[in-house]
Amino acid sequence: MLLGRVLETRTIDQLVAGARLGEAAALVVLGEPGVGKTALLEETVAGLGEDVRVLRATGVETEQELAFSGLS
Repeated sequence: MLLGRVLETRTIDQLVAGARLGEAAALVVLGEPGVGKTALLEETVAGLGEDVRVLRATGVETEQELAFSGLS
C-alpha cells in the first residue's frame, strides 16, 4: 500500500468507478522522475478485477516532436 497518496488514490478510484458505469474520462499523471507515478498506477491496476481492461503506452523521446505519435 502506498503511503501519503490518499487524494491521488481516491481520484483514480473515482475514475475507475465511473468507467465501470460507462463514463469516459482521461487521466494524466505528471511529476518528476522518481516521485512514484508508476507505483501509483501499478497499485491501481493490482486492485482491479478481471472485468477491467488495462491498456498501456509508453512514450519514446525520439518521437516527442511528432504530434500524437503514440496513437499511430
